[in-house]
Amino acid sequence: MNASLFDFFGNRLKAYRQRSGLTQRQLAAELGVHRNTIGAWERGEYLPETKGMVLELARHLHLNEQEARSLLQAGLTALSPYWFVPYQRNVFFTGRDSLLQQLHENLRTHACLLCGMGGIGKTQLALEYAYRFFSEYTALFWLQAESEESLRASLLSVAELLDVGENQAQEAILDAVFNWLQVHPGWLLILDNVEDRTTVERFFSPDYHGTLLLTTRYQQLALPATRVQVEELTAEESFDFLRQRLGLKEPLPVSLHADIQALVRLMDGLPLALDQAAGYISEAHCSLRSYLYLLRTRLIPLLQDRSEGSSYPYSLVSTFELAFEKLQQRDPLAADFLLCCCWLVPDTIPVRLFREGTAYGRTSLRRFVDDASRIESVLETLEAYSLIRRNGSTFSIHRLVQAIVRTRSSAEWLACAVRLLEELFPRALSKQASWSWCDTLVPHVFQLTALPNLPEKTVFASLLLKCAHYLARRVRFEQAEALVQRALQIQQGGVTAISYTALAVLRWQRGRYTEAAQMVQQGLAAFQEENTVPAEELGVFAALLDGLGHMREAEAFYRRALAASPAESPALLNNFALHYYRRGRYDDAERLYRRAIRLYGRARQETDLVAPLNNLALVRIQQKAYSKAEMLLKHALHLRERLFGPDHPAISRVLKNLARCYQGQGRYTEAEEALLRALRVYERHYGPEHPELSRPLSGLAQLYVQQERYSEAEAFYERAQVVRQRALGSQDPALAELLIQQGQALVQQGRYSEAETLYERAQAIQQHALRPEHPDVMRLSVCFAYLYRLQGRQQEATALYERAQRIASRLELTSVDIYQLQEPGELFLQE
Repeated sequence: MNASLFDFFGNRLKAYRQRSGLTQRQLAAELGVHRNTIGAWERGEYLPETKGMVLELARHLHLNEQEARSLLQAGLTALSPYWFVPYQRNVFFTGRDSLLQQLHENLRTHACLLCGMGGIGKTQLALEYAYRFFSEYTALFWLQAESEESLRASLLSVAELLDVGENQAQEAILDAVFNWLQVHPGWLLILDNVEDRTTVERFFSPDYHGTLLLTTRYQQLALPATRVQVEELTAEESFDFLRQRLGLKEPLPVSLHADIQALVRLMDGLPLALDQAAGYISEAHCSLRSYLYLLRTRLIPLLQDRSEGSSYPYSLVSTFELAFEKLQQRDPLAADFLLCCCWLVPDTIPVRLFREGTAYGRTSLRRFVDDASRIESVLETLEAYSLIRRNGSTFSIHRLVQAIVRTRSSAEWLACAVRLLEELFPRALSKQASWSWCDTLVPHVFQLTALPNLPEKTVFASLLLKCAHYLARRVRFEQAEALVQRALQIQQGGVTAISYTALAVLRWQRGRYTEAAQMVQQGLAAFQEENTVPAEELGVFAALLDGLGHMREAEAFYRRALAASPAESPALLNNFALHYYRRGRYDDAERLYRRAIRLYGRARQETDLVAPLNNLALVRIQQKAYSKAEMLLKHALHLRERLFGPDHPAISRVLKNLARCYQGQGRYTEAEEALLRALRVYERHYGPEHPELSRPLSGLAQLYVQQERYSEAEAFYERAQVVRQRALGSQDPALAELLIQQGQALVQQGRYSEAETLYERAQAIQQHALRPEHPDVMRLSVCFAYLYRLQGRQQEATALYERAQRIASRLELTSVDIYQLQEPGELFLQE
């Protein structure tokens, strides 16, 4: 590190010190270092040893955030790579030294809980602690703990920083973060705004060797932590805060000193109110005496009428109202912006929501559409009045300020917030790049669900369904179902039919086929009443009917969806072709797959092209045209690897089908390598207990059966059943399919009694979960018939085979053997 860089820091430090009016001796005394140290820094002889010391310099020199950042950069000091604090240090933080020291001592041995009323400064105290003592910890992470959703969002951000769990299911990502905490000692976790102890109980595990600092406004929160009460600022601390915040230098004129003391008395030691008062005085360029007059005229009516703002400190209500009225005069657009934002989660409001959104309706915010630069000026104005705090790509509003703003807001602004969220919440989730954006928006959606009588009901229902679709993709089925149920309550326009479909899909994904079938019946009635349902929703319903074995109805809905589509939809064609494939109509399936491939090729949609390529390959495998199938699958695999990389879960299902292709040709070693690779990818991204693992596990078991490696096959079948049952319960129809496959392997070995036991278990699941005419029921009937024939039970075998033929006839299958001959391939159903 050369001297010129040291000089750069020294020159900047000297300039800031001289501007503040401090001598080297005075600055050294405030920092607790020798005067010679300040001189050495300014002469460029060496740099401060820690970032904490540079931040202390910034605080004592009253630097703003930009100046503090520049001093840090000049000092070439960098944060630990394991630092996640979404807020800049508050350069105006004053006092609380004894409380910080108490906190520091307590945190050496115990978790600490900062308690106090809203606006008392708990978050700012925790923030100052983080910046002042960060060097004593191996890692420091700040988590928003107000709700389960906000905590999840924070943990996902930490996972991104730690580079753990990338592209995995969300639960696996969270587990990866907790595993990191278990392995690494010496960290500090700050859990801000804890509302419910159940949200944070997991962090108190004895397996962790780090430190916890929590903030809460609830005095009775039962947690194993040392309670530290945060009281109002003393008169002296309040005085120092206002003096520094207003940039006033000692000695002060007697009259000014008296005015500050008068303001301190009115503010009741509440830091948030003090900050807003100082923000108003600075931005409005008014004198302290003028502000006191305005404040007193505002405060008297509040004291006379306790109903107005009675749940909030009077000092805060009065300072806010003055600030808001001045804001309306100076920048009405900024005031309106605040009225809209107050309905969102206050901690992390993304600027992108307003920068990219256009659904402002007739509100004044529609100006952002034509001039996005206005957003920045609005944010700057609001921050100047201490009404928001900017944190890079997000901003926050204090909860008390948010609550008071809501008393001034209206349904029009709430509707605006709903429209913006619905507009910006992604519908298509094929690209995982959209997942982090969804994670940002999910807490805001749940915030809205807590509000009664929301406007824009149809738009809100659409938002709920989008969010539910995403949560289901991340295997958060219970939360997804709760959102769909809320959408069903709205029941306006085409939402009812779509909601029934979404709820049925969720039940189907969880293996609750009987309940899914009930939803389907309600959906059928709703679809008959609603004539304006989008083609894509009709297609989803058709696919659902197909999966539940309602094949005739499915075909009718596929045709209705194609007729309703304004342009030929390759996704619909792919799914319709899948329907024909399941019925053994391979020529019809091939015709539709080829049309889908042509359409995707023209549109250069390589991501979506994989589905029809993969599915057409399965047709070729059924036709035993293995070389053609291999060519299609290798093309699909190449596209997936090029788009997502060689270790992404998106390639695993293609690998399983490629293994089937190799298996059909007797190329067992290549088949095993493909399946093991698919298994490793799934384990890496989903963890060892995810139900998706049953796919490559069952594939390996089938391969080993074909090679007569029966003991290995049995072990893989049993593991596949365990992960499936743990995740989705003992009544999962896919578990029945695994039992059938293992039963067939036992039949092949002549172990008829054991095979019959497995078939009976599968039958019990099907009777609970499937309709009597489902294709899987037919498949099991054929398996039973074959087993009974081998056992010499001809009468029972004939009866079951005839039953299977009746089901095949009703389903219009080309042959009763279609489901017996078709090994379950990895079919790609498209959204």
